Amino acid sequence: MSCIAEILKEKGDQEYLLSKCNFMAVEDGGEYKGYEYLITFVALPAHRCGYVALKNDTQLDIHDFDVHGGITFQGKTRIEEFLYKKTTCDDIWIGFDAGHSCDENDLESLKKIWPEKNKEFELALELNEMQRTGFPRVIRSKKYMINQCKKLIDQIEEIDNGVKK
Repeated sequence: MSCIAEILKEKGDQEYLLSKCNFMAVEDGGEYKGYEYLITFVALPAHRCGYVALKNDTQLDIHDFDVHGGITFQGKTRIEEFLYKKTTCDDIWIGFDAGHSCDENDLESLKKIWPEKNKEFELALELNEMQRTGFPRVIRSKKYMINQCKKLIDQIEEIDNGVKK
């Protein structure tokens, strides 16, 4: 069991678990094919990230994965950012984010999670407008990110089972 289970236990039935530093919120997570995953929402620039906890013996090259925007995180977790109690964690996570030029900032979720943070909302709105490009941008929903985590786990499982070499 990874530290993700502990984070999700802390979250319980709440819609969100705000991090200690109050710039990130845990939205969802779970277990799929023996791997645990976590979906977070980052206040600025108002987008989601997905993480998968690796098994101790998993050896991989992050360039082997086809996931939204590619792998943008690999390393030990900082569980203290999520939990209000002192907990140690030796998990190695890999993750990806929905903060790319093709991704729209989710300003409605930002307002819902942090209704009291009007200044951050205004900054995110400004950033959103500055990043506008000539092609369509899409908000990557929690459901989308969960599906991407499962897609990532399917690929990790293939490597663990020796299908990809």
